[in-house]
Amino acid sequence: MTDIGELEKKAWFRFFKLCYVSVYVLSVCAVLFLSYDSLPSKYVDYWDIHCSDGRTAPTRENSIYPIDGQISPDEDSKARKLCEHQISAPSLPPGFVVEQMPPLPPGSNRETAARRNFIPDEKNYSLVPQYATRGSYKEAAQNFILGLGIVVLLGEFIRRSFLYVVAGKPFFS
Repeated sequence: MTDIGELEKKAWFRFFKLCYVSVYVLSVCAVLFLSYDSLPSKYVDYWDIHCSDGRTAPTRENSIYPIDGQISPDEDSKARKLCEHQISAPSLPPGFVVEQMPPLPPGSNRETAARRNFIPDEKNYSLVPQYATRGSYKEAAQNFILGLGIVVLLGEFIRRSFLYVVAGKPFFS
């Protein structure tokens, strides 16, 4: 059996010891990072369109897909049309919405047809993010305890195995 003090004088032993400590520290840092990543955090789950008249519409169901709160010009015109106010014309009954208008019969008024395809010039809506939470303190604690336990057990197993092979120290002493 070789004495550990004699091995400390050899460069290769100190190099392996340095590698062992470096891997051990990196493993503990990885466990800390994974535990930190499991802490609760808010993220944007989906977006809603809030019309200026108080109505709300989901973006996904209307084929509008915001990216970082921005939408394309085509999607913008869809959102404006979706939030279009009701038309108040003498020829239409109160509460009649443009989307409810039947197809135009032959020879009908072109002004009515133009109103149906009308898209407001001004923005009449706002995009509102709907948040959700991912992760939890319980999950972070579980990851930390389990990860640290695995790192400590594997580190000790590697240390004892190395000393058994190199110095002839008994594995269980």
